[in-house]
Amino acid sequence: MSTRPRVPLIAIAMTIVAGGAHAQAGKSVTSPSTSASEPLYKFSTDYDVPESPGFATLGVTPSKVLRGGAAKPVVTSLLGQVSSGGRVKGGVAIDVAPYFLYGGKVGNVEAYRSNVVRRALANTQLSFATVQDQKDTAAVSFGVGMRMVFADAHDVLVHPGLLNRVDAALISCSAVRPPVTANEATAPGSGIGQEHVCAGLADSVQSAKDAALLFSGWSMAAGVGIGGLLHGSVVSNDSLGDRRARVWLSGGYSWGKHQEVLMIAQLQDSSTVDWSARVGVGARAKFTDAEFGLELSYDGRSREFQPGGAGEWRVVPGVWLVAGLTTEAATTSGVTAPKLRLRTSLRWNPAGSNLQ
Repeated sequence: MSTRPRVPLIAIAMTIVAGGAHAQAGKSVTSPSTSASEPLYKFSTDYDVPESPGFATLGVTPSKVLRGGAAKPVVTSLLGQVSSGGRVKGGVAIDVAPYFLYGGKVGNVEAYRSNVVRRALANTQLSFATVQDQKDTAAVSFGVGMRMVFADAHDVLVHPGLLNRVDAALISCSAVRPPVTANEATAPGSGIGQEHVCAGLADSVQSAKDAALLFSGWSMAAGVGIGGLLHGSVVSNDSLGDRRARVWLSGGYSWGKHQEVLMIAQLQDSSTVDWSARVGVGARAKFTDAEFGLELSYDGRSREFQPGGAGEWRVVPGVWLVAGLTTEAATTSGVTAPKLRLRTSLRWNPAGSNLQ
């Protein structure tokens, strides 16, 4: 019996999960007895979408030098990589920031800026990814990752001066919203359970998001992940192989909206090779609907420098096409040599689609 359809079915299922998660992110209940509040995902931008921690755990991201920017509420990534012989193998990842999706709000942005725990939770991202194995069509590689952001110069909420109008709009919204009686709350079409929309708030939020991209400064994130290779359709000790783990620290410095330098330090382990290090640097030029970059990393496992390049293009708001070309050490007939590897990814960032 063929097992080839497994990954496409997983991709469909995980895309449905992403759509459901976005629907959850779009809902919020604003109590008439409290101040108005805005879900944090409203302040998410459609730029600097980070690579999937699940894909990073498996080592299949189009770019090896990862970003350190803030997490997005939900991101679905479809991966395509060209293996030896010209065969294309696919994969899918779903990344979520739980605090964004389930109750994470900010009534006054000072609460976000001053509360270290809340800010850390809001920028914690969980990820699950699967990729077709390069050699065994009956096997699937899987990765589970977590990523936490410590700093991001383009985070709208850390710049007090940008949000004066947003704060004013939130206060105005709370002041003008009349109390809701019990009869009104139960009446059809009352709007209870739907997000309250404040006049002028959308323009204030968008102008703050645009201005935040112009700031220069540092970004930094840490990630950890575990993964393995699943043979067949039953999970057991016998069916799991090639277990691996990765820990990384990534960051960079942005000069405004258009230039950025990236850095990464990573430790990687597998069932066949002990812990080894990887370090890398990269530079990117960013434009409104595209960005391009070059990178150079040193892989301690193969003891080789691995150059590469990546490009990203915004297809429509919220959807980015990513392509990366790099070198990797590959062993053929007992001989290890660097080979080119092409990977592409289609990233869907619903919060950046302006559909919310």
